[in-house]
Amino acid sequence: FTDNAVLNGTPIKDVAGWVAYADAAAATPVDGTGGSPNVTWARSATSPLSLKYNFLFTKDAANRQGQGVSYDFTLPLVLASGSAYISFEYGSGGSYASGDVKAYIYDVTNSVIITPSNTSVSSGTGLFTATFAASSSTSYRLILHVSTVNASAWTLKVNRVRVGRTTLGGALAADQIA
Repeated sequence: FTDNAVLNGTPIKDVAGWVAYADAAAATPVDGTGGSPNVTWARSATSPLSLKYNFLFTKDAANRQGQGVSYDFTLPLVLASGSAYISFEYGSGGSYASGDVKAYIYDVTNSVIITPSNTSVSSGTGLFTATFAASSSTSYRLILHVSTVNASAWTLKVNRVRVGRTTLGGALAADQIA
């Protein structure tokens, strides 16, 4: 465990592990998997946030509440039944409004949504941070969920996604900078 359970938190080569989904149309996700989503998640080098590439979450000009993107990860036993964090850089574009996307954790083992200390991804550019109480499970899913019925097109750049026991920081490996 390298203090980050998200093994592809920066899209150096691809978007492996990240999956778009379409849950029921609701402000809170069901499980962050399945369905036929209209939103997309891609790797982009256009005006990156801090490194050469970032993820690009794109929603068209339609109500896409209940859709989003998720990433399955494993927490080490040392964090089971303890406090863990989520952090990522973000930058919004188009008609994105604060709270259009909310971050959740899904406990895969116990089939339950965990609401972190902060869920709302603000508009503009910044650093999203939140904590959540891990259960005795080690199998989880990070969910970035379209929670509003905003029918305008928007984009959300995301980079340096981390889930673990420390906040962003420290040296990056050479392949994370390329």
